[in-house]
Amino acid sequence: MAETLDKALRGVLGRGVIPTGPVTASQGIPETIKATNLSETALKHYNKAKELMRQGDWAGFGRELELLENALEKMTQRSD
Repeated sequence: MAETLDKALRGVLGRGVIPTGPVTASQGIPETIKATNLSETALKHYNKAKELMRQGDWAGFGRELELLENALEKMTQRSD
């Protein structure tokens, strides 16, 4: 029996699964998943902005609109 999960997987798969260097937030995440997360974020901000508009919370509406714009800009940058 292997001493660690990584050693056991290395024996079965021929490679380990634990990163050997520093891990960043976006490392190893496919672009399609990132785009899906951004589109979900954009939709969340859009729906929240509509809700705040109905409530007459114009400051909150403006904040959500800015967050929506940021998400859309990030989506555009990824597609370039």
